[in-house]
Amino acid sequence: MLSSAPGTPGPSCECSWNETFSYEITSGNELGFFAIDNSGAITVANSAALHADGGQHYTLGVMVTDGGSPALSDTATVTLRRDTVPGGLVGHWRLDDASGATAQDWTGRNDGTYQGDVSTLTGPVDGAATFDGNGDYVELGNPDHLSITGQITLAAWIKPTATDGYRNIIGLGVDS
Repeated sequence: MLSSAPGTPGPSCECSWNETFSYEITSGNELGFFAIDNSGAITVANSAALHADGGQHYTLGVMVTDGGSPALSDTATVTLRRDTVPGGLVGHWRLDDASGATAQDWTGRNDGTYQGDVSTLTGPVDGAATFDGNGDYVELGNPDHLSITGQITLAAWIKPTATDGYRNIIGLGVDS
């Protein structure tokens, strides 16, 4: 803080200011999904990796610095949300957090409920739900958009810890 004695001229500063700004993403972009240009516009830098990630929310730290002397800077938190669901996608359950009761559907259509003693493992990117094979599953109910009668593609990334016996990965049916 600059101050001067009462009745004396205020302090002076050899300062300059200009309208040149630089922008930098300082956090939340560890996988390089986004870029920021010299106008401050945030764009997708790696769309294939971003699409494969499937996340719906990304929180970035952004710093802006002016070209003055001394340079001044400030930071802001920017949250990006993917609002569109790829055509034809009816559900996407990442199963990356089993700490609560809800298996979040990243399409926003149909969250599931963890059944049994599902827990979370830490992974190289996020977490992963772990099912011990004794009554653990995700209950999705019977919503209309999952009543599919035509062709369908299902995908699951799994890491089995046992290879003996019969194991269900994805199932459709009614308990009787």
